[in-house]
Amino acid sequence: RHKMGSILDHGHSAPSAPSSSSSSSSSSSSSSSHAHSSPAHSSPSHSHDHVPLEESTAETEALTKKYRKDADKHADQRREYFEQSQAAFKRGDKALAKELSDKGKKEGVLMEKANLNAARMIFKKKNTHQPEGTIDLHGLRVKEAEDIVDEQIAIAKKKNWATLTIITGVGHHSAKGAQIKPAVQQFLTSRNFRYEFDHTNESHGSVIVYLR
Repeated sequence: RHKMGSILDHGHSAPSAPSSSSSSSSSSSSSSSHAHSSPAHSSPSHSHDHVPLEESTAETEALTKKYRKDADKHADQRREYFEQSQAAFKRGDKALAKELSDKGKKEGVLMEKANLNAARMIFKKKNTHQPEGTIDLHGLRVKEAEDIVDEQIAIAKKKNWATLTIITGVGHHSAKGAQIKPAVQQFLTSRNFRYEFDHTNESHGSVIVYLR
């Protein structure tokens, strides 16, 4: 898997099939929470007031619209090239079909790069005013969120923090329901991290990860 630095700086190979959306797929269902007592020291303070949910949602939507714009354009162009390629193939023009397919793949690469840049900017903007020891994953796709969590946990460990609070959201405004939250749970469980839900901020879907 890629660390945050690599996933935000480098593109991935293009998808092999056309798609009308540039969104990432979700991870599997969530695992049960793991409650533990909080370590005694070296943990950043988490006693802060969250931004109201409606305001946070509006901000996330605005950031997504702004920074995903280029990726969406490449996704649309990729779909058009693949559709034209299929039509050319059905007509028997295999040379043109391949040419259009190659163009579609190139648009796919550009789409992935644009999404990685968007993820970097959205995460930066969403976390500008977060207190030390807390990260907000709103506006990210599942794979982007997993990579950021991986990187941020590594940073927290280097700083000798006892905990890291991750705001995942609960999927109220997602047509598919919560995707980031169960993906983060699965990620943490697969790496044997101890964690519990922060029930004081249920509307934001926070998870506290114990690093010791």
